[in-house]
Amino acid sequence: MDFESLTNLSRLQAQGFLARAGLYLSSDGTNPAAKSVLDNEDNMRAELLSSLRQRARSRLGNARLEEVDKLVEEWIDEQIEAVSEKPDEEAALERLTRDGVLPLDAYTLEFGEQYLRSQARFSIDDRALVAEATRHPDFEEQFQNPNGSVSLVGKWVNTGTPDAFFLIATLTLADRKSSVIGSWRLYPRDVSFLHVHSLPDALERFALAFGVDFQMGTERGKFIRHAYLPVGSKISIAHSDEVEVSSIARFDQPSNSTEIYFAFSVNIDRYRKMLQRRTKRHQQRNERN
Repeated sequence: MDFESLTNLSRLQAQGFLARAGLYLSSDGTNPAAKSVLDNEDNMRAELLSSLRQRARSRLGNARLEEVDKLVEEWIDEQIEAVSEKPDEEAALERLTRDGVLPLDAYTLEFGEQYLRSQARFSIDDRALVAEATRHPDFEEQFQNPNGSVSLVGKWVNTGTPDAFFLIATLTLADRKSSVIGSWRLYPRDVSFLHVHSLPDALERFALAFGVDFQMGTERGKFIRHAYLPVGSKISIAHSDEVEVSSIARFDQPSNSTEIYFAFSVNIDRYRKMLQRRTKRHQQRNERN
């Protein structure tokens, strides 16, 4: 018997067999971990070691048994490495990315044009705050969808003034990249945090303070939580101001519908005026100091 005879075994069986054979040889059969597992393993092991020892003696000539067995052990170790498949690290990372298991700081953070335009509307730049929130979030929740996952992160931002706020950012996770969809400032003086237990709860309070009623399929409100809607359901808003609707959803194949985890609206004009008021107040404090 030689290594070629192991082709009848699976990769894992061959690894185990060779590892036990090596332990048997190095311990002279005294290591309990060398106990046979496969059918007829004792005979297979005896044939393999006999064949390898014969080959080693042919190479080493008139050598001591210790030297022969040392060479046999080296061959066994080499063969274990040969039959061990190298882990597919990229495939593993892709799976972890898709499942949203990797920590957020393992992703490359990206701010797309849509997000930058959104920040320009409000005359603020929260990119540094969002980056810090992804590195050290106070709260994080993830939601799966077919193309990867969506992550919500939340972090308290202490400005050293009464205008401390809670920052919530939404990000899509795919291809080892986290792309920022949007970020919102929740000031406790405007948004009630009483009985808030999750990030969607906080967004609901935010929508109640700054949103308007909208309709998505058969659902209506400023905030819609967990609903199944027909694919392609349209959004309708009866409001004259600029309104943005954000939703976290996934296509549910068994029911051929879209599962809405949550959706919320923001009256852009109202939110912008609040930020301007806060920013002006902050500047006035700095001037006085």
